[in-house]
Parts: sequence; C-alpha cells; structure tokens
Amino acid sequence: MNMYQSRQRAFRPKAVLQKKRKAFWVHFGLISFDLLLWIFVLSFFTHFKPLQIAEINFSGNEAVGDYYLSQVISQETSGNFLWFFSKNNIVTFPKSKIESDILVQFPRVASVSVARQGLSSILVRIAERQPKFLWCDGVASELAVSSCYLMDETGRAFALAPVFSGQTYLKYFNGESGDLTNQLFKSNFNFQELAFFIDSLRGSGILVNKINSNQNGDLELYLEAGGKIIVGSGQTLGKTFDNLSSVWNDNDLNLKASTTKLDYIDLRFGNKVFYKER
Repeated sequence: MNMYQSRQRAFRPKAVLQKKRKAFWVHFGLISFDLLLWIFVLSFFTHFKPLQIAEINFSGNEAVGDYYLSQVISQETSGNFLWFFSKNNIVTFPKSKIESDILVQFPRVASVSVARQGLSSILVRIAERQPKFLWCDGVASELAVSSCYLMDETGRAFALAPVFSGQTYLKYFNGESGDLTNQLFKSNFNFQELAFFIDSLRGSGILVNKINSNQNGDLELYLEAGGKIIVGSGQTLGKTFDNLSSVWNDNDLNLKASTTKLDYIDLRFGNKVFYKER
C-alpha cells in the first residue's frame, strides 16, 4: 500500500510581510541616522578651531632646521581622514606617521618623538646623529678620495662631509662608492667593537688614521706615522689586540721608535706576528 502525505506551504498574509518589511526599513533608517549623526559630531569635533594645531615647537635639532621639519608636519596634518575628519586636530593628528616621515626624510635624525603640548600645540623632540668618523669612497690605498660622509658611532652615514673635516675624523673605507647616506658601514667585524678596538690601540700609543676593509674581510689599519697593520677576518679583535700589544711593547723589536720605517705588521696568523720595515 502506498501512502502520500501532502506538504502544504505555509501561508503568510500579505499584510504580515509588508509589516515586517516596513519594520526592517525603519530599523535600518534609525541605524543610518545614528551613524550619520556620529559622523557629523566627530567631524565637528575634529574641525573645532580651539582643538586645531596652531603651534609647533622643536627641541634638540641643530643641523636640521625648524622650517624643513615644519614642512613635513604640515604635509601630514593637512586634509582629512576619510573625507570628514581633520588631520590637524590635537587629538587625532597622525603622530606615528609624522615621526616615521621625519626619520625617513632626514637621515641626520637618530630619533624623534612628537607629543601634545596643551590644546593647540605639539612638541617635536629631535635627537641628531653626532659625527664621529668618516666613511670615504674607494679604498684607503688610493691617493684620491672623491667624497666622504659623516658617520655616527653605530656606523651609519648620514650626511656628506665638508672638505675641511678630512683631518678631524678617523676615515673608514670598504670599497663602496656613490651616495652612502643612511647606509651602514659593512665589514666582517661588528662596527662598534671595531671602533672600541681602534680606541684601545690609540690608548696604547698606536695611532690609526685610516681603516680599510678588504673584500676578503681582512682589515688594513694605516698608522699616522706610516705603515699599516693587517688584521685577519678570522681573528677576534681581543686576541689581535693582545698579540699586537706584546709585539709593540717588545723592547728588543723597538717598533715604537721605528714607526716611520715600518712597512707593515701582519696579524693574520694567530699568535705568529710578522712585520717588515721599509
């Protein structure tokens, strides 16, 4: 015997559907009105004149002028977010973007922080890189140097050096050329450890005025009195310093008194130290 069960479609009166549809649109309209009201209120708040940035103060900048920094800030605070909200509002201004832009556009700036100062001004604190070394084009053995860049204690070049600075700072070379601005000096040695090593040599009376990092990773340290010291890329700077000090202070060798005749001291072979006079 076959059974058949009919499935009747649920019946909804047209009036009920219209009522639900009307309720939906009323609800949608109320939400849209609330959203537009909040947009209007927030837009009015961000454009409220007493809360607009009217003054920019700077501290810590010497080489980078206020005018150039102000140009970057003005560019970032002009216009609106999403067409409605002012970027120049003391609460909503793009603080992180301003800091990022300043670091990118001014390599001389080491760090920057932007903070609110009252209801209508901001304070921009700048820390500039301080020149400690020179990074020069080419290699140290070349007589002609096309250009040098000021470099801070971390090994980052940040500005083209004036010509008169050549005798003031220790010169570093690694064969690179072109615009070195905002680049880090590269060698097989940690730059800050290398700078400390050179300072330690100076404290021992070994005066270096040029450092060349070769393509094979070895270092050539050129002495002020003439001659050079060769440091192997596989040696630690601490061990190298000990080996060099023992040779330099050996009264029998008397290298201190004959630096003007010294051709080189070679420290690439562990505890074996080779030297040659001119």
